[in-house]
Amino acid sequence: MSEDTTHNTVNKTLWSDTLIEMLIVALKKNKSDDQILELLKDIRAKKFEARYVTGKIRKELDDASAERVKTLMRKL
Repeated sequence: MSEDTTHNTVNKTLWSDTLIEMLIVALKKNKSDDQILELLKDIRAKKFEARYVTGKIRKELDDASAERVKTLMRKL
């Protein structure tokens, strides 16, 4: 793997982790469904499975937040 490829992979991974962290912060601040949906669209574009995302939310926050995300992801 070349240095450029490794650099791009690291950047994509960091950005993906940042998106999930932004989602967690938005949920903590009880942002609107529309705001959460915008983040979920970006997360979905990165090909994250709903199960992975809700698992992270459940681990970082709680079951209610994970269920909210699950419900909103169904709207996408």
